[in-house]
Amino acid sequence: MALTRFEEAKTLVLETAHTFFLGDERIALTDALDRVLAADVCAPFPVPGYTHAAMDGYAIITPLTPVLAESTFDVAGRTMAGDAQFRHIAAGEAVQIATGAVLPEGADRVVPVESSAPSGDNQVLLQLSPDAATHIRGAEDDYRLGQLALTAGSRIGFAAAGVLASFGLSDVLVRRRPRVTVLVTGSELVPAGSPRPFGRIHDSNGAVLRGLLRAEGIDATIIGPLADDAELLRNALRSAAASSDLVISTGGASAGQADFIPRLMTELGEVLFWKVAMRPGMPVLFARLGGALAFALPGNPVAVVAGFLALVRPAVRSLQASPQPSPVFARLVQSLQKSHNRLEFRRAAFTVDGQGVAQADAHPVLSSGVLRSVAETNALIVLNAERSEWQAGDVVEVLRYAGE
Repeated sequence: MALTRFEEAKTLVLETAHTFFLGDERIALTDALDRVLAADVCAPFPVPGYTHAAMDGYAIITPLTPVLAESTFDVAGRTMAGDAQFRHIAAGEAVQIATGAVLPEGADRVVPVESSAPSGDNQVLLQLSPDAATHIRGAEDDYRLGQLALTAGSRIGFAAAGVLASFGLSDVLVRRRPRVTVLVTGSELVPAGSPRPFGRIHDSNGAVLRGLLRAEGIDATIIGPLADDAELLRNALRSAAASSDLVISTGGASAGQADFIPRLMTELGEVLFWKVAMRPGMPVLFARLGGALAFALPGNPVAVVAGFLALVRPAVRSLQASPQPSPVFARLVQSLQKSHNRLEFRRAAFTVDGQGVAQADAHPVLSSGVLRSVAETNALIVLNAERSEWQAGDVVEVLRYAGE
């Protein structure tokens, strides 16, 4: 079977996932952090909605005559944040005002308290300058009525949550998150915390995928480790597909004697591709299983990471109609070579130096079974299929483990 080019595989994943639109749901704003907006949000009113003081001080009407270095004003009263608008003030009057308080009618400047001094009963001496800032914030400084504030498909971070709250919204329409089930397979695996007989290893893939999915805001159901038994795996796949939008399996994805997953996915659904011209992770499989999408990833932990970042993560975002992140690039710290015509992912430490130049320092370990190499790095370098050599300083694309 010919290998599918990586670019073709990714395009098919994105297009297929987009057709599996999951719909929208309205949730409380308190639960909306990291969710994906389902509709544009426009300002329902001007924000903050009134002209107010930007500093503690005195609100005045700027004199029409040439401004003196110091002038004495009659103190007409005081207004605090939250008070109703103070009455109209006259020329020569000053109102003591707190930051955030509504500007008195007619006032056009706030003189900071640091530029004031008492001057007899109910008077204040203010230092004035024709070029001084007014220290006033307008009624539409944040948003105009109807101004587009947040766009559909964007992720709700802390600032967006604050904007929604400033609009007085207690709930928000978001894209439904995919329900994800992870099936960890392999007769050699035992759960973390269990005794490990000689010849067996503790499962790490479940923990890796739980963390990668949680970085996307998804709490997945992790099942396994499951033994390499065809009937057991058939039932597990069927059950997962019936209760999930996305099924991810690890292990048993190649063509060995105990690799049942490709045959079972063909039996239970429609395989869209199997085996991609990439390294690590070549045996990756992508399928439809009834109303769910499914990925079969190899069992080696580095292949799991590469397959998830390169193909599964884009699918998770496409399922929510969320825009894919812009590519990230960095300069290679050292020269690199490869001896095959597949796209290759190399583990690397991604940093930004003091001059703002992004750099990628490749990890020396190439084995897809060494999870330590992932723990000691934070990104994958993307080495294009068409090239075989790169020099130090060459610019390459990188896939960051988190933060995109």
